[in-house]
Amino acid sequence: MTDHLQRTRAEIDRATEHVDGEVQDNLQSIDEGLQKLTADGDTGAKFAADEAERFEHVEEKLRGLMDQTDGTAERALQDARDELDAFRREHDLT
Repeated sequence: MTDHLQRTRAEIDRATEHVDGEVQDNLQSIDEGLQKLTADGDTGAKFAADEAERFEHVEEKLRGLMDQTDGTAERALQDARDELDAFRREHDLT
């Protein structure tokens, strides 16, 4: 897993600590999804087009959850989104 994805997951974990209910459930689901997408330990190979769409979908979910949070959780989700965006750009998944 790349540094960007590790930082993405760390920021999602940080946000999860500051929310509850449905938002927390959604963040845990996103983290599980990222874990599955990166389970093979890929650190730089090209991802398939469907995986690229999944990463884009995760980024969109993070943006939506940012609207439902504030303070530390919102900043953590913003940082997670930025890291995921950097990962997508680095691997030509835009």
